[in-house]
This record gives sequence, C-alpha cells and structure tokens, in this order.
Amino acid sequence: MENENQKFIFSQRLKYLMDKEKLNGREFSERSGIPHNNLKKYVTQACTPKYDVLIQIADFFNVTVDYLLGRTDSPDAPKIKTQYTVSYPKSEYEIQKNDVGDISNIEDLTDLEIVAIKKMRRISLDDKLDAINYIMKKKDTENP
Repeated sequence: MENENQKFIFSQRLKYLMDKEKLNGREFSERSGIPHNNLKKYVTQACTPKYDVLIQIADFFNVTVDYLLGRTDSPDAPKIKTQYTVSYPKSEYEIQKNDVGDISNIEDLTDLEIVAIKKMRRISLDDKLDAINYIMKKKDTENP
C-alpha cells in the first residue's frame, strides 16, 4: 500500500467505520487486538498496516479489503458460505452455520469469547487445530 491516495482513503474509511460503530481508538484496539499505537499511525497516515492486519480490520468491520483501499465504494463483503470444512492431517470437521451461531455482530460475543478469539489469533495453526478438535469432541460428548 504505497500509493498516497490509498493511504488517505484507508485512513478516512477506517475513521468512518470506527465512527459508524461508535468506537474510539482504544475501544477498537481492545476489541480488534490491534495495538493502539499502530492504530494511531494508520489513522494519521504515518504508516500503513501489513496485509494480515488489513485483512483483520476488514474482517472486524465485515467489509472488503478493496473497500478499505478505495478500490471499490461498496463496503459489502461477499456472502460467506454456510458450510465450512476444516481440513488438515489432524482434523476433518464440517461446521454448519447454525453450529457457529450468528457472530456477525461483535456485541453478541461474551467477554470470554472475545478473549478466546484474541488468544486463537496468536497461536500456531497446529495449536488452533488442537483447540478445535478439543471443542468438537467436547460438543460431541455433551450432545450425543
């Protein structure tokens, strides 16, 4: 993201989305897991986020990266499939949308769920899959 115009548009759209969700910088940082110091740099155009952070921001606000970068004026993210498959040598699960529930609004998440999501973002893929395996096995034993 080297284009100065893109940096400006990104900054403006980030501020707009935070205002729309009624989040100040600290609240957004806490909920998204993005350090507040980094967020200030993005808002003031001092630097731009790396791709993984850009994707994290887009996912948080349920918009596309193209919208954040000014490549489209439509913030709508494409529709998400209603069925997901986690495939890895250690795991093979189909998760139906109703198993996950509606998590499109972050306010629907409990504080504990938010902490769990933040922790999941910081661990290795193998550890994430171990956690998913544990949860799925636990669910199967509680609801035979």
